[in-house]
Amino acid sequence: MADDTIFHELALTLLPGIGPQLTRQLMSYGGAAKNVLMMPPGKLRRIPGVGAATVAILTGKAREVAFRKAEADLKKAEEDEVEIIFYTSKRFPSRLKQIADAPAILYYQGTADLNAPKVVALVGTRQATDYGREQTERIIKGLLPHRPLVVSGLAYGIDIVAHRAALQEGLETVGVMATGLDIIYPSAHRKTAEKMREQGGLLTEFPF
Repeated sequence: MADDTIFHELALTLLPGIGPQLTRQLMSYGGAAKNVLMMPPGKLRRIPGVGAATVAILTGKAREVAFRKAEADLKKAEEDEVEIIFYTSKRFPSRLKQIADAPAILYYQGTADLNAPKVVALVGTRQATDYGREQTERIIKGLLPHRPLVVSGLAYGIDIVAHRAALQEGLETVGVMATGLDIIYPSAHRKTAEKMREQGGLLTEFPF
């Protein structure tokens, strides 16, 4: 079942000390997150890069804690219409997969295609000048004929100007956040974030 699959994928990423690169290493041997989480200690030890500490995490109390957290997070995701995307999913941004330390899982709330044919990221200083804001708006307008997905960080300064300019021009825009989707930071950008959910989206690698 799909729900069973994402449950184990999410649980794997919630384990302490199991980062994105180790997750991929484990998946290359287990084939599926459920297989990894149910793998006996002896077999785990034969995986390169897996030592006694990692085996203890994958087979001990930490695994049970991760299961409970995954169950709670999946329930919240369903309530808040959040999509949880593991790196093996076709929905995972293909461009992001080209980065060696890319996140193993993403939390997404929105309508935009994360694999849109054209994507442009605009990020900049939080202490934006009038000139910087004007040029950001000018760049967005110049992009209109290409209809790209505009990506930025929802932060003060250039980032929020880029998001707002994209919304104003009718372009989809996605904010990559440094918090879980249950926390909009800075809170002053909440109204813009709400519009982005309908005309783009909010994306993060951080759990609730």
